[in-house]
Amino acid sequence: MAAYTKIVEHPVDLGKVCRRIRRRQYENLRDVRLDAWRIFANCFKYHSHPSNRDAVPSFVSIALHLRDLFNDLWQEHLLPSDFPPPAKTGTGGGRSRPPDYHAAMRAAMEQRTECRKKRLVVSGLSVMAGKCLERAAEALDDLIENGGLVDPLDTKPIWGEDIAMDDDDESDLEVVLDNFRKLVANLHEIVGNSEELSVEELESNVRKCYTEGDGLESMNASLRIRIASRMDRFLGQLAVPIHEATCRGVSQSSIWGCMAAAVWARESSKKPFWPALVLGIIAPEDQKEDWHKFLTERNEARLPEKLKSQLLTGKRKAEQAVKRQRQGQADPQSFFLVEFLGSHEFIWVREADIVENFNPADDPNKKENGHRSKKISRKSLANILGSKTYANAIEEAQWALEEFELQLQDIGGAVDMRDEEDEHEEEGYSYSVLSQSDDDADDDDDDDPITEDLDMDECNELLATNGLLDFSVAGRKRRAQILKQQKVNAEKKQKNVKAKKARADKAKKAKDEKQKEKEKRQEKRDLEKKRRKRMREREKALKGVQHQKKKRKLSDPAPGRRHLIVSKRERAEAIVFGYVSRAAKSGVYKPLGLQGDQRLILSALIDSTNLSGMALAFRASAGLIPMPKQDTGASGKFVLMPWDKIRLKGKKTSEERSECLLKQIELLEKEIKLRKASKMRRERRLKGVLEEVAKVDMSTFEDDKLSRENPLKKSKKPHPLAGKKRKRTTGDGKTDAKKNNGSKPNSRERSQGIKRADNANSKDLPGDATNVVAASTNIKAEDLDE
Repeated sequence: MAAYTKIVEHPVDLGKVCRRIRRRQYENLRDVRLDAWRIFANCFKYHSHPSNRDAVPSFVSIALHLRDLFNDLWQEHLLPSDFPPPAKTGTGGGRSRPPDYHAAMRAAMEQRTECRKKRLVVSGLSVMAGKCLERAAEALDDLIENGGLVDPLDTKPIWGEDIAMDDDDESDLEVVLDNFRKLVANLHEIVGNSEELSVEELESNVRKCYTEGDGLESMNASLRIRIASRMDRFLGQLAVPIHEATCRGVSQSSIWGCMAAAVWARESSKKPFWPALVLGIIAPEDQKEDWHKFLTERNEARLPEKLKSQLLTGKRKAEQAVKRQRQGQADPQSFFLVEFLGSHEFIWVREADIVENFNPADDPNKKENGHRSKKISRKSLANILGSKTYANAIEEAQWALEEFELQLQDIGGAVDMRDEEDEHEEEGYSYSVLSQSDDDADDDDDDDPITEDLDMDECNELLATNGLLDFSVAGRKRRAQILKQQKVNAEKKQKNVKAKKARADKAKKAKDEKQKEKEKRQEKRDLEKKRRKRMREREKALKGVQHQKKKRKLSDPAPGRRHLIVSKRERAEAIVFGYVSRAAKSGVYKPLGLQGDQRLILSALIDSTNLSGMALAFRASAGLIPMPKQDTGASGKFVLMPWDKIRLKGKKTSEERSECLLKQIELLEKEIKLRKASKMRRERRLKGVLEEVAKVDMSTFEDDKLSRENPLKKSKKPHPLAGKKRKRTTGDGKTDAKKNNGSKPNSRERSQGIKRADNANSKDLPGDATNVVAASTNIKAEDLDE
């Protein structure tokens, strides 16, 4: 893994792409395309790098093959059928020319047209049978019913009830649709008779439907172009999987080569025959076919660079020999690029050194070969035929033939979707499996965020070459220079960022020191103000006169205040409950349970045992939180309601449609009644809960209010000489004065008398109130003593 990270700068795999698609992290289709291309480019780069000792050449071929398949699927499934409108021509020079917003789309469609021609040449002779023809018939039938729309990318139907056109166009369309329906019936008949049809024949039959017929020679040109564009895309989507299977290599080849046949081949007449695979053909003009060139180019692209340069000499000799044959200087014969199985050596051989139709039972080495100029000794031949390498070569050739026959059997046919999904889930590469998150994948995604700055030169090269980077020697040197320059620029940028950060930190530090000094001075000033205030209050208290002091006396509780909170614990609880209830209503401490972040609550941060998890569980059970539309038992499968499972497939009568609709209406009405009953039940329970909450809030408010009230009232004692005449004392007073020998009672006697009077007045107060009164009377007595 360390070697991989050294070679590949931006690693990406299919699972990461699927997870980003599921999370909707891609801004446009261009980013999806670049990441998919980067998967193939990374595989190509890793297994073709000279410092990689564990490189597998066949993986390079598989990456190139998958890149071609991805590009073909992109062209046919993500580009619409109709060409965009032509560019507007300007009246002035180049600056006044209006911009062409559809230039890129037009170039992509022109490239798609060239690729379609190439695919038709390569896979035109491929045979379609069975499920492949059934899929073609169903797709053509859907196209007829949808008004000529291949898929949702086509937005403008060609025919239908709402399409207005001339009488001539309508008659031409009726002929075309009749021809299409006959073709559908013909395809079903071919499938029923277990017959076969080539891709080239299907393309010819489809083209005849809108070019040949009653009056179709004079069809409107624009209408014919629109029909041709839709049918070309229809055929393109059918031909892509067939072309992929035709170009697929075999695992017995060291480069995963696309074999044309398995043969017996030898290097020269002095060598024995050996099992081999034909990977390239150079034929004379009278035997030459178009697919020979594409087969040779495809397999040569899969060869390592060093081996390709070594085979270039043999290819040139073969081309010169064919040129001499054209001039009549040699006998006509073809040349073949073969890979000897067992030893996996590559060489260009003559047609005379090949025995077609490989058969292990018919070994040409065991026959009399009198045409050799120099025969091999029997001992040497026996050693070769009895070697383990020769036996392995024959076995590999048999496996290659079996694999090749399986690829061509029912080529491009559709399979049962449920079986395909189950098989892919078992192998672990379906979208539903790859798009799921796990701990390791999430850690990798966090380490490699979407906003990472990628190599723009690499992105531009991928877009210019359709995902094929140049990893040759010259390409690696050029890329090394670019990376070196990028490294220098990155270091320079990092240095500037560090210098800027250092200046900012220095300025912030100086600012913080000034702020700290300012805060210290302010703190000293505040302390000085508090000290002066305390001194003024103390001096004012010491200067007060005894008759100006404020005293508190115990008064009777007001009406309605008999049941006061007298316990300190009850009073504290009432105050705390009131404070907490007010704080909860105002939402001051709401972020406390969510760690201060209310914008986004990730499900991974919510524990089912804490307060947030239990609250979300109760709200979900009450139906206040929409649940995900996925079955917890099988990820990636949507839950279908009973009325969603009733679907019409194919042509149905009106009675059957009405019956299905009545079933759906009955199920929907039943579900509506259940929802209404559940809603009324929740509202009734919610109303009871709200009433209980209101009662608790009212009780808490009353207790808080009572706990904050003070039963002790302030009262001012008037001065004995303030504006009133002194009354004469009665006889009781005279007797008291005589009893005390004409002297005033001392402070101790006065304090005891006040205590007795206060104790008598405090009998009506409950519990702790008497203690409070006693304490207050003691304080008053001490003040009198002073």
